[in-house]
Amino acid sequence: MDTIISSDYKEALFASLRSSLKNEKLSISENIDKEKLLLIAAHQNLFPFVFQGLMSDKDFQNTEVYNKYFPQFLASFSMQIRRTEGFLKLYPKFTEKGIYPVVVKGIICRSLYGELAECRPSGDEDIFVKKSDFLKAAEILKENGFEGERSDITEKQLETLHHLEFKRKDLMVELHSNLIDCRNELRKKLNSYFLSSVDTGIFTEIKGVRIKTLNHTDHFLYLIFHAVSHFILSGMGIRQMMDILLYYEKYKDEINMEYIKKALDDTNSKYFMSDLIRIGNKYLGFSIEPLTEEKNIEELLSDLLCMGIFGNSTEIHSAAGQMTSAAFSEGNTILKTIFPTRDWLSRRYPELIEKPYLLPICWVKRWLMFLKSGNEKEKISESMTVGKRRMALLKKYEVL
Repeated sequence: MDTIISSDYKEALFASLRSSLKNEKLSISENIDKEKLLLIAAHQNLFPFVFQGLMSDKDFQNTEVYNKYFPQFLASFSMQIRRTEGFLKLYPKFTEKGIYPVVVKGIICRSLYGELAECRPSGDEDIFVKKSDFLKAAEILKENGFEGERSDITEKQLETLHHLEFKRKDLMVELHSNLIDCRNELRKKLNSYFLSSVDTGIFTEIKGVRIKTLNHTDHFLYLIFHAVSHFILSGMGIRQMMDILLYYEKYKDEINMEYIKKALDDTNSKYFMSDLIRIGNKYLGFSIEPLTEEKNIEELLSDLLCMGIFGNSTEIHSAAGQMTSAAFSEGNTILKTIFPTRDWLSRRYPELIEKPYLLPICWVKRWLMFLKSGNEKEKISESMTVGKRRMALLKKYEVL
C-alpha cells in the first residue's frame, strides 16, 4: 500500500538534500532515526545525497549507522564513476562510424550537480538516434560487448518502439527510437515534440569527451514530459523534480520559455509543472516563478514521496499504473487494466505491432508475472485502491 512519510521525516529528508546540494551544515531533530531516513532516501534513489548531507555533522561519523552504511555510500559512488567512465569510452565508438546519438537525462543531468555529480545514480544511459540509424547503433553496442534484450526488431516496429535495453557487466544503455513511448494518444502527443530533435541537437563536452545532446529548450521540455509520463502512469519521485529545477536554474537564459509554456498548455501539463516549482521553492530553496495558480502542492508531494523514484517500486504500484494508463483510452477502465490494448502492451511485446493475434497470449504472460508471488486478491485490491487515488489526483491536475 502507499507509504506515508511523517512530516518530521519529510522535513529531515529535504533538509539533508539542501545541506548536500548547498554544502551547508545539516540541522535536523535529534529524534530522527537516521537509518530510517536513509531508507526513505533510498526509496527515492537519493541515498548518496542524504548520506553526504548527514556527513556534514562530524558526530554522525561516530555512529553505528555511519559505520553500517558508509560502505554502501562508497560502493554507490564508485559504481557510478565506473558507469560514467564506461559510457564516455563507449560514445566515440558511435561517432567513429558516423552516428551521433543524442544523449538525454543520465550523464547530462549528473553534470548539473557539480562536485556531487556521481552522487546522482543512473541505472542506465539513454541515447536517441534516427530510426534509420537504430539497427546500426544496436550493432555497435553488440560489437562493444553489450547484449540486447531483443534481436528481431523490424523497421515497422521502430515507428512506435520506445527503446531497447542493452546490458554489459559495467553498464546498461537504453537505445531509443522514440523519446517517449506511444502507448496512448497523450503520450503520442508528448513524443511528437521530439521527432526532429536529433537534427536540432547541440554538442557539449563532459570530461574531455564531445557528445551530442538535446538543445536546452528541448532538453528542459523533455525532462518535464518524461516526468509527466511517469506521473500519469505510476508516479515519479523527488530526484526527477530536482533534475528539472536544476536544469532550469543552470540554462534558463538559453531556454525559450514561451515555447515551453505553449507546450505545457497543449499537453495539460502546466498545473503539474507549476506545483513542482512550488515544492522546489518551499522545500529545496529554489527561487523560480510558478507558471500558474496552485492546485495542491502537499497532495502532489505526498504522491512523489510514496510512489518512489519512478512510481514502480512494487508490483502493486506498477499494476496501479496500468489502471491509470487505461483511463486514457475509451471504454471500461477496469477491463482495460486487466486486458490492456495492443498499443499499451506493444512497448513490452513489440511483436504485437505486426502480429496482433498474439494479444491474448501477452495478456496471460503479463498477469502470470504479476500474480507469481504473494496474495493475489490482496495485491489486486491494493492496486485498485492506489490506482483510484492516483486517478483522482490526475483529474485534479487536469491531465486526465
